[in-house]
Amino acid sequence: MKILLSDSFRKKYRKLPQAIQKEFKKKLSLFLADPKHPSLRVHRLKGKMCFASSLSVNRKIRALFIVKQSLVEFFTIGSHDEVY
Repeated sequence: MKILLSDSFRKKYRKLPQAIQKEFKKKLSLFLADPKHPSLRVHRLKGKMCFASSLSVNRKIRALFIVKQSLVEFFTIGSHDEVY
């Protein structure tokens, strides 16, 4: 599986506190090893965001991504209210 981080994702990621960035890196490693790990709480979104899925970095921060064959593109990260 190949991971792509969009430009908008990278901008938002750089603005996050270092602790959150570190948490995301751990969750991304876990996602690569086991995309269905329960602690990731990965799920498909509904409604106008039905094309995407969500990964929980922690209780407040979500990273949204799109799966295209063997490519996973993360396109935004932030609090629940920011990304939905």
